[in-house]
Amino acid sequence: KKNMNDIIDSSKSLVEIVGNVIDINKRENKIYELKEENYNIRDLVEKLIKMNAKKYNKENVIFKYLISDNTPSNLFGDKTKIKEIINNILDNSFKYTNNGSITLTINSVLNNDICNLIIEIKDTGIGIKSEDLNKIFNGNEIDNDINSSVNRDGLGLLISKDLVNLLNGTISVNSYYGSGSVFII
Repeated sequence: KKNMNDIIDSSKSLVEIVGNVIDINKRENKIYELKEENYNIRDLVEKLIKMNAKKYNKENVIFKYLISDNTPSNLFGDKTKIKEIINNILDNSFKYTNNGSITLTINSVLNNDICNLIIEIKDTGIGIKSEDLNKIFNGNEIDNDINSSVNRDGLGLLISKDLVNLLNGTISVNSYYGSGSVFII
């Protein structure tokens, strides 16, 4: 059973590496495409959390999520890109949070038939120095001496920014070095 779990974990890592290579290629060649369809935001988030349950089950870190009641369940848009954005930012939060909490909150603003999602991911992780805040979405290496053992390729944030732009959205971060970050999409 242990060997089988090791094989499963290794295959997930391999899929992640291949996915990163594909994402790098898409980003370099600017070949992102929208694939809009009907989807249920609550189902999407539930599946994302189940798929990453092992990763999100981190000792000393409480993970919680909330989708506001005013957010319609059924939406129309590119669910794959929404899922990838949320996953990338959550991965980043779990990578840099060893104690405390990570909270995913989804709200919405309705204007006629248009629903704009407001996705907030807040963590109590190591945070980002103020002088590095403008670097995190452009691929520059940041100085993070609190936890230098963490792999900081920054690819997830770069891809998330590209995807958010493709969806005509915005992404921002507020952070306090040593006490956490809040990403708002």
